[in-house]
Amino acid sequence: RFAKLVGPGKIQSPVFALDVSPRRTWACIVAAGEVDGRALVEIPSAKGVKAYQRGTAWVVRTFGRLAKRFPGAVVRLLSKAQAVTFAPALEELGFTVDYVSMGDYPGMCAALAQRVDEGSLMHRGELELTAAVDAAIAVEVGEEQWRWGRRKSGGDIAPLVAMTLAASGTGDDYDVLDSIG
Repeated sequence: RFAKLVGPGKIQSPVFALDVSPRRTWACIVAAGEVDGRALVEIPSAKGVKAYQRGTAWVVRTFGRLAKRFPGAVVRLLSKAQAVTFAPALEELGFTVDYVSMGDYPGMCAALAQRVDEGSLMHRGELELTAAVDAAIAVEVGEEQWRWGRRKSGGDIAPLVAMTLAASGTGDDYDVLDSIG
């Protein structure tokens, strides 16, 4: 179903998310915004180079370029994951860092799945996002919830994790101040 949700539009005021794989072998930035009542997600690119690459040496440099175009934008990170190590640099660049708790993350995974089911999510048809969705395995968290499971998935899911975080930061119900103390 996800592969069929390709749509047009331009994100005017993006919410960014960064995810870094546990061993820091891959990192991905995803931008999301509301377009015609639907969340549009994409992996930013500059000069044909996408913000999904091996390693992490490129992350701060890429966010430096994004900071010039979108000063003060929100960047969402899982609070107990590798991406959080970039928070000081992101704040120094002028971004508002939104630390997503691991307790909130399963609900965000479910909300993304619901958006896909409802067709209220669009993407640019990027193979990297589709491959991450196809590779992902949901793992149970307690009795009633689930999240994307890195160890059980059939490939790198950093694009999916970043997409989940970014998409959950869009819409009328989201207020970044709710995540601050």
